Amino acid sequence: MNNLLPHHLSYRSIRLFIEQRFGGDSARFLANLSDAMNQAVRTDLKGAGILAKRVEELLPFFRGVDRALVLRIGARHRHLSGDAKGALDRYRRAHRSYLRAGEDIAAARVARAMVDVLMYLGRYDQAEQIGRDAARVFRRRKMEFEWAQTICNLGNVYHRKDDNLRALQAYDSAHAVIRTTNQTPALALIQLNRGNILSNLNRLDEAAACYEEALRLYAESGMKLAAAQAEYSLAYLMFLRGQLADSLTKFEKVRTAFEALGDQRGRAQTRLDILEIQLQLNLHTVIEAEAPAVALLFRQLGMRYEQAKCCYFLAKARACLEDTPGALMAIREARRLLNGEVNAVWKGSTDLLEARLLAFSGKSDAARAGALSALTSFRRAGDVRRGAAASLFLADLDIKGNRLLQSHRRLAPFLENDSAYPASVAFEAWWLHGRAQRAAGDNDAAIKSYELAMERAERLVEGVPPDETRIFYLSDKLAVYHELLGLLLEKRRYPAALRVLEDSRHIRRAAYRSAAEKTPTGLLPQALTRRQDELRSRLHRLYGFPVSMDRFAPVSFEVLRRSEDQLWRLVQRGRRLSGTPSSQAGKAASSALDLQTPTGRAVLAFATDGENPYVFILTGSRILCRRLPVGWQRLSDLLTRFYFFIEKNRMPGGFRVSHESEIIASANSQLAELSEAILWPVLADLAGHRDLTFVPFGMLNAVPFHALPLPDGNPLLATHIVRHAVDMTSAISRSPAALPQVLQGEIFSPGRPETREMDEEAAEIHRLFPGSSHFTKDQANGIQLRRSLAKATAFLHIASHASAALDNPIFSEILLNDGPFYAFDLFGHPVRQVLVTLAACQTGRPGVLPSGEIYGLAEAFLGQGAKCVLSSLWTVDDHTARVFMTCFYRRLKEGDGLNLAWTTAVRELRQSHENPYHWAPFVLIGLTN
Repeated sequence: MNNLLPHHLSYRSIRLFIEQRFGGDSARFLANLSDAMNQAVRTDLKGAGILAKRVEELLPFFRGVDRALVLRIGARHRHLSGDAKGALDRYRRAHRSYLRAGEDIAAARVARAMVDVLMYLGRYDQAEQIGRDAARVFRRRKMEFEWAQTICNLGNVYHRKDDNLRALQAYDSAHAVIRTTNQTPALALIQLNRGNILSNLNRLDEAAACYEEALRLYAESGMKLAAAQAEYSLAYLMFLRGQLADSLTKFEKVRTAFEALGDQRGRAQTRLDILEIQLQLNLHTVIEAEAPAVALLFRQLGMRYEQAKCCYFLAKARACLEDTPGALMAIREARRLLNGEVNAVWKGSTDLLEARLLAFSGKSDAARAGALSALTSFRRAGDVRRGAAASLFLADLDIKGNRLLQSHRRLAPFLENDSAYPASVAFEAWWLHGRAQRAAGDNDAAIKSYELAMERAERLVEGVPPDETRIFYLSDKLAVYHELLGLLLEKRRYPAALRVLEDSRHIRRAAYRSAAEKTPTGLLPQALTRRQDELRSRLHRLYGFPVSMDRFAPVSFEVLRRSEDQLWRLVQRGRRLSGTPSSQAGKAASSALDLQTPTGRAVLAFATDGENPYVFILTGSRILCRRLPVGWQRLSDLLTRFYFFIEKNRMPGGFRVSHESEIIASANSQLAELSEAILWPVLADLAGHRDLTFVPFGMLNAVPFHALPLPDGNPLLATHIVRHAVDMTSAISRSPAALPQVLQGEIFSPGRPETREMDEEAAEIHRLFPGSSHFTKDQANGIQLRRSLAKATAFLHIASHASAALDNPIFSEILLNDGPFYAFDLFGHPVRQVLVTLAACQTGRPGVLPSGEIYGLAEAFLGQGAKCVLSSLWTVDDHTARVFMTCFYRRLKEGDGLNLAWTTAVRELRQSHENPYHWAPFVLIGLTN
């Protein structure tokens, strides 16, 4: 750039520079600057911005057509960097100058550029008029290449107006001319635009070929910015094909490329598309936090159309979070911004969303009218994907209104050729078909349709590798398992029902696969890393250390939750940018499940059809199923009351001592009520079986099964062997988890004055197993913990403070000396230890995800490969925990198996503490020998 302009600008220095370099020809000088700008905007917008600023400083020194060219150079940079209003002002001034000078060709070239700018500002009529005028000039002068470029820009306007067929016709006409030239950038651009239209028309393979050719041409020409735009289009195509996790990863990398190149418009558009994908993944709380910021970016860029799309995504997220007033407010804002637009797709989208809200409010007739209007809009635009969504919603309304024949007609096109649609569409179509058949009383046919829906759901899982995506993505698809389970139970098909239950467990859990052994492939931008560190430090201060067992005691709920959500979004982005591997989703394989328990063992697997709780009892090859005498909601109430009384043991010392007998009696009374509801009804079926394996479901993961009293008042563990399994596959395994002969482990403890009992506990375990590694004080940090996870030792023991974030369970955390270690910090990190001991409060207490599924620290460690997790269901006394853990590890040292060591430690603790608060919180999850 230093060679393009004199160092100091003055009339004399400019004239001297032009005389020396260009023989006094100012037109050549400005043409040289124009060529430099063309090159810069294709490769480095930041560098182009520096050049544009210097060029615009030339304006006072030129007049007439020379001044017009200076204006065009500056306008080009502003246009491509997202300043549409600034670009339009300069293009208009240049256009007037050329017209006054009678330079009709130069004026037409400026007009061609103005078409694109006017389009982004939503002034479609003006864009079309000025574009047609320019095209006539070029056609009259037989300038076919210039004519083709102008037709391409007009195609963009038609595309924006959702006139897809007209846009494709324009692009094809331009392509026929441009492909005969050697103009590589123009050919790449036309292929990019053709790909966009073909995507809208659901011709995805043709679109992919266009995008790949554009990317190749741009890469060969060294045009980094344009290549990033082609990558952007390929990312969106992945989204349309249902490759959601891959598309998110590519979008994040493209977004980073746009940021590095200074393309603010591209950066904003990429963030907008990420919102759309997150909507598909049910990441509604993330969208609620992100959408307003993205909308503000588009407002600053003067792009009302994109701003309206942000409002629509926000409205849809709020609707899914059942915030109907907030959703309606966002819809109204979207409609206001779309006022004057002729885009049928987004009119239809707002109509369809409003129809869903009306249906939720019980206004089915108004919902039907809105959905029909939306379907008409989508058909007019030729948008197959959104048209399918409207048709399926109408079929849902038909089923609820008992118009079953009409629903069948709507669903028939999707069922007859479901492979032509994304797996998510096929899934919903078969699910709705099953519901219609069930409503018609044909339960056998309904079962087949539900099974086909499940197959599509499992196909969806295969394409969604990251842990967090897997957790959230299926949240609105799991109800099909509940409904099918209920149908099979009605028909007493218990083995089939158990297999459906097992499939639902598999599809929920992120089971570790070998892909997680790969190392990250990319480096994070420094700004992103710095912001993550700042937020972690802030959360560390907010939680406090030592932490109160009340998660919200240090700060207000809103402050804490807002900081957590900000960190979660940054962590998600960082994982995609760095290539941090994640758990791979495996296809549910219940068909190979051998439903026979080992000799002498009974398995109790709990389930629900959404309203009623059931328990399957497996003894040998015999399968029974019992409906429990209380509803699912009643069980929830009983469990809540039990925890209310158990947590009274945390009250100040004077109150606790004076009311100790009442506290113990109340807790035992609630345990007895729980036992009457879930254990006593099946005791007759368990006669003669003393080895019981419990496979909980949902909230029942918080039940201390070993502490449930029998009718004689003794806890179950006093007379039975009790095991806790995570699924049926492990519950009936012939090869339960066992520790290796050489017992060594990784031990973590805080090493702080206020954690004396924890540190002594860790020291005693280290003395029992001197070959182990003990990390304390500054070494007890998150980095070291991640390193230790990959070591194939017998056990990992973490003694520290912890907290279960029941409202936001991915933020359940263990406090290490460098701050909180969250459940999501495990994502992508294999756990190689057989046993993980989380000697802290509430580490086994599951919280509830927005989907209604349970999750917590124990689930996180099991999901990443731990065979067994020893954890606590509620807050524990430090001294009690030390006594229990010391006994447990001493028994392991003496040769006891995992389950026997746990059983012995619990029984010994009960002998010295009658209060279940002290002796019952520790559970060993995972089938053990």
